Amino acid sequence: MNDFWLFIPITLLVILLVPTILELIRRKDRGPREIPDITTFEAKTELDSVGGLVIANALPVDKRETNVVISDGAILYLNLVVDGDLKIGKKCHVYGSLKTSGRTEIGASSIVDGSILSRGEVMVKRSCRIGGAIISTQNITLGDNVIAEAVTTEKTVKLGTHVKINKRIWCTTIVSRNREA
Repeated sequence: MNDFWLFIPITLLVILLVPTILELIRRKDRGPREIPDITTFEAKTELDSVGGLVIANALPVDKRETNVVISDGAILYLNLVVDGDLKIGKKCHVYGSLKTSGRTEIGASSIVDGSILSRGEVMVKRSCRIGGAIISTQNITLGDNVIAEAVTTEKTVKLGTHVKINKRIWCTTIVSRNREA
């Protein structure tokens, strides 16, 4: 009977140690995997336009100023960086952020899921939705019924009626047609 009580703790110890012993014998983690060259792609260095749908991955590495105009109803699945002015048409949807060194204009009823960063003036027309912050070193103008997360500028923010800023406005001057602002 004494052998039985000695057998139980030894059995429990063996059951607890079996996974550790098996892991040491045949490891599941074999280190970092090799990534085949087929899965790596170089970014395009130009803008392509296909029937109103604009596909852009990067700007030319050129130092010249490049102004970009996106046609109405375009859908962009990327972050767009423009060395110059950017004008986006009506009812466009950008699944990313916008960064420009010049003036930025977002057409009516457009959606930008990311942020807008600009060294120039930013104008967002009526009924637009900006999923991130609007940051500029110049004036920012928001049309009627615009929704944005935050607005930051060193200059003036001009607000239309029924503008909704979810987090904060940081600026030197606010000009509003709203009674609430």
